[in-house]
Amino acid sequence: MNSFLRQIFLLLMCCLWLPAQAVPQAYGRQLPSVLDMFETSLYWMRDWTGPENPEDPATLFTLMEEQAARQFDFAGMASVIDGADYWSGNILQRSHYQRRLRDWLFLQLARESGMLDPRPVRFLPVLPLRVGPYKYVAGVDIWRVNRPRSRLLFHFGWTWRGWRIQDVSLNGQRVTEYLHTYRNSKEGRAGDRGFPPAWP
Repeated sequence: MNSFLRQIFLLLMCCLWLPAQAVPQAYGRQLPSVLDMFETSLYWMRDWTGPENPEDPATLFTLMEEQAARQFDFAGMASVIDGADYWSGNILQRSHYQRRLRDWLFLQLARESGMLDPRPVRFLPVLPLRVGPYKYVAGVDIWRVNRPRSRLLFHFGWTWRGWRIQDVSLNGQRVTEYLHTYRNSKEGRAGDRGFPPAWP
């Protein structure tokens, strides 16, 4: 279990804390976001590692997202969000739904963690806490300029594939519950299978 907890911290540090520390501590001029700086770093790595590497760093970022996605149980999350409608689809439809859920969630995590904001962001890790048999939560408290503190938590559970993130919560609001409620609302039924523009 200690090895599992260490993996949680490494995942959180790599995905959230370390990129944010690259933001310059200055005001009064337009600053690059963390993703802007990350793209510049990938260009630099490409130039130093040979011409066989992809021209667009977005290709490398896609590979990194694919690796991060392996830590999530998107099938379980989709089942909670969409219920019987999810399982009524064929394998291709369910696969596409999981990918759209992944893209939507990763965009919200990037926004909440300040990766799209040029202003400084500060993080304080939240120690892993056992909340049930084979269930843990861990995350970070996030401080952003002119915004109250936010608490972002990852809910880990044991699956047949090992430990996976089965849900994410922001200030106590679980993403699966939020999307399920939106999916059954008037706006969700009129929209594109229950994906709102943002996660409040």
